[in-house]
Parts: sequence; structure tokens; C-alpha cells
Amino acid sequence: MRLIRSANLSLWLPVVVMTVFIMLLSMMVWVEYRQVSSQLIKSSLHIVPEEMAILAREMDEHYANGNFAEARQALSAKATDRHYTAMLATDGRGNILHASDPGLINRQAAKVIPGFDLQRFARVQQENQSVTHFDPAHNQITAYFPLMQARNAGAGRPANTGVLFVVYDLSLGEMQIWSQMWRSSLPIWVLLIISMTLFIGLLDYFIIRPIQYLTAMTLAFSRGETAVINPIPGRGELALLGDALSEMSTQIGNRFEQRKKAEQELQDAKQRVMDLMASVPVAISVSTPEGQVLEVNEHAIEVLGYDSKESFLSVPAADHYPEGQHRERFLELLKKGPVRGFELPLKHKDGHLIWFSVSSVKRVDQDGKVQFVNAFQDISERQRLDEELRRYAHIVSNASDMLMLLDKDYVFLAANKACLSAFGQTADQVIGRTVAEVLGEDIFDKVIRPSAERCLAGSEIHYQNWFDFPGTGHKYTDISYSPYIGP
Repeated sequence: MRLIRSANLSLWLPVVVMTVFIMLLSMMVWVEYRQVSSQLIKSSLHIVPEEMAILAREMDEHYANGNFAEARQALSAKATDRHYTAMLATDGRGNILHASDPGLINRQAAKVIPGFDLQRFARVQQENQSVTHFDPAHNQITAYFPLMQARNAGAGRPANTGVLFVVYDLSLGEMQIWSQMWRSSLPIWVLLIISMTLFIGLLDYFIIRPIQYLTAMTLAFSRGETAVINPIPGRGELALLGDALSEMSTQIGNRFEQRKKAEQELQDAKQRVMDLMASVPVAISVSTPEGQVLEVNEHAIEVLGYDSKESFLSVPAADHYPEGQHRERFLELLKKGPVRGFELPLKHKDGHLIWFSVSSVKRVDQDGKVQFVNAFQDISERQRLDEELRRYAHIVSNASDMLMLLDKDYVFLAANKACLSAFGQTADQVIGRTVAEVLGEDIFDKVIRPSAERCLAGSEIHYQNWFDFPGTGHKYTDISYSPYIGP
């Protein structure tokens, strides 16, 4: 098999085609030979009895007249035909009287002549009729003809009939047939050789060479090179085949270059993403819906306390989440679309929790697999400050003193419960509105505004006075204005 695969196409393909043609021509010659050979057998089965009947009558006449020498001469003359390999005349007991081979005379025919059948010999004597037989095993015809030589042979001769026996060999005729068929088919063989030579040349020029070009192009592609098949000259289907191969080579080459360019761009994009992941101060990971972490940057490894990327990737994504519904809720949101600023805790390697603000998007890679790209912003410090602010807000909100915060436009930014109670209003009625809207233009212009302007200029104001509050009534109050510079 390896030998066939490694054999040159220009060698074995013409050999196969020529072998097929030779087999077809040989089959035609063999069929023709069989037909001619069958006709030879039929004609010989007709000619041999006719010739032997004539010879038998001639010899009978000589025997009847006592001319035994003339009878022998007649047999010898006919035996000169090379087709007859044996020819003899016997008496009624099977003794040879005359033969083409003089050394057989006076001997028993059944003992010295192969193919002499005693049963056919007896049948000829009993029925006084000739018997002709074709022997396909030896490719010969044997014939038995009655001889009446004992009729006037005298008292010393046997009274029953003798036999003329001949063996006709068909091999010589078949050799002549082969010789004639060879001479007649010689021009066909010459024409076949010329045609095959021309055919092989056309085959090589229009088929084998394009295939070799295509093979060379394929090998070049396998090495990452770009090959172009040269156009095949000529017209017709074979030339069109060459043009098609050339066009296919060009298209495949272009696609190959495009694919190489796309792969290089993809590799460059991956490298840019890896560089970006390494440079940003945010934990980034790539995971699958099944919970496998595919990629992670150095900041994520550091903030969660792992020693290496390998140790981080070996931990399933679910193990980074504490007990609870955080991961399930996060995945449910991802099914609906990108997630922005989802806050959840993740476990440090040593077990303590770190709060993150997570943003995540779903993407599909080039193999059609779904992946999640996640960005984790550590908000532990912000969570701590928010908790402190909530505690301070609780303290301020529950203080018995009236506390409020105004901006530079005298808009209420905050007010505690004592303040709201004194004003007799709710937070929604106060927060976001100006002092003039809440307390009235007259009180704002005469009481609040002069001290507030001095406070905005950087002074702290302290004084006491009686005030009428809508919610708590007439009270003597200690008033303080302090400037506040926000973040």
C-alpha cells in the first residue's frame, strides 16, 4: 500500500490505462479466436469424413481387383497431408495392413496406436458405417471407415470387413489461425501503441500536471506558504479544469492569508486583553456558566490571597462565594443581560470575606462556548465608611438638638428628627427645598440670611434668642452656624 501511495502518478496512471486497453483488446482477440476455432472444428468434422470416404472407396476398388500395392500407394499419398498424424488400414481382426508409418504393418492397431478404440472398431464392422469422433482433450478428430477388402480376398482372407482409421490433428490449423490473427491484428497493435503514446502525452499534459500542481500547492499550504497554480494552455474541458484548479488555488490562497491574518489579529487581541488585565488595578476573571475559572489577572490573585494563577484556577468559582444566594442571584441577573455594580462578598483564601462591586458581561468564543468576563472592584473600605456614616447618621438623627445642613443656595441638604419636629414637617417636605420655602421669606430675610452669609464667609456664629416654632411653640434657643467644607 505504501508503495502504491508513493508511486509517481505519471508512471502508474498510464500503465493502468494501457493495461485496461490491452486486456480489452486481448479479450476481443480471444473471443474471435474461439469463434474461428469452433468454425475450424465444424469444418474439419465435415471435411475429414468426405476425404476419407473418397479414400476408402478408392482402396476398396484396389482391394477388389487385388491391387494391394495401389491401395497402399493411395493411402501413402493421402498421408502426406500434415494434418493427418496417423493413417492406416486394418483387416477384420484389427491387424494393420497398410500405414503411413511402415513400421506398424502386421501389428495390432489397438496396441500401437493411441486413441484406437476397439468399441468404435467393432461398431463399424457390425453396422458397416463410418464413425467420426472429436477428442477435445487431445484436440484431434478420429475417424473409422469400413473397407470391403475381404470380399474378393480368397479363402485365406477373413470374411468380415476391415477398417480405414485416421487421426486428424487440429493443432496445426489453430496455429495457422493464431498466425493469421496476429498478422491481421498487427496494425491494430501498432495503432494502439501510437494512440496510447498520444493519450499518455495528453494525460500528462492536461491531467497529471494539474494534479501535480494541486499537490504542490497543498504541500505548500501545509507549510504555511501560498502557492499559485500556473494556467493550463489549450481549450475545452481539460483546459477549463486547469483554469478551475488555478482559480481554486488563488481563492484558497486568499482565504488562507485571510485566516492567517484573522488568527494573528485574534492573537494580538488576546495579548492586548492580557496586557490590559495585567495593568488595571481591578480584579478580572473569565469563567464558564458551569463554574470553571478559565483566566484571571494578577490583581485578583493578590486581593484574594492566592500564591499563583494555577492555585487560583484550580478552585471552582462556586468556592469563592460564601454560603447564601449571592452566586445564584448574580447568575440570574447575567441571564437577563450585562450586570453593573452588583455588590457581593467573596471569600479570601484564609476565609474572611471581602466585599466587591461586580460588573460582568456574557460572551461567546470562537467555538460557540459561553463565557463570563467579570470585573471585581474592592469596596471593603467604602463599605466600612458607609457603615460609619450610617452610625453617625443614626446618632445625629436621634440627637435632641435641632441639626440641619444647608448648601450655599440655602437649600436643605439634611435635617434631623428634632429639627423636623420643630418645623412640624416631614423630611420630604424639607429636604431639597430652600429655607424661604420652608420657613417663609420674612424669617429667611430677617433671621437666617444675615448669619448664614457671615458663616459662608468663614465665620462661626453663636447667639441665643426666643423663637416661635410651628411644631414645638415659643422656645428660648441657643443658635450656632458653622461652615462645612464637603469632600
